[in-house]
Amino acid sequence: MRHDAGVCVVIGMSPDMAGSMGNLCLYDTVGSATARFTDSFHAFKTQLTAFVQYLRSGEPPFNFEQTLELMRMVIGARMSREDGGRPVTLSEVGEPDALLSKTS
Repeated sequence: MRHDAGVCVVIGMSPDMAGSMGNLCLYDTVGSATARFTDSFHAFKTQLTAFVQYLRSGEPPFNFEQTLELMRMVIGARMSREDGGRPVTLSEVGEPDALLSKTS
C-alpha cells in the first residue's frame, strides 16, 4: 500500500502467519535488511509490563495517533489482500475519526 506521505509499505498477511513470528523485513530503493528475534517471551513480557503500567498510571504506552495510523495500515493491507493485491492508500481506508465512530 502507499502511505499518504508517498512511502510504499508492504505488509505480508495470510490466514496463517505463525511461521513469520519474530521476522522483520525492511526494503527501500537501494537495499533491504532483515532482523529476526527468537525470544518471544521477552517481547510478550515487555508488552505486558507496558500494559500494566498503563493501567496503573493512565498514561498510554504508545502515542494514540500512531496507533490509529498503524491500525489503518493493517486495515489497508487486508483491503489489498481481499482485492487481489491492489495498491491501497491510507486515505482509502478512511480518516481516524470515521473509523472511531464505526466502533462506538
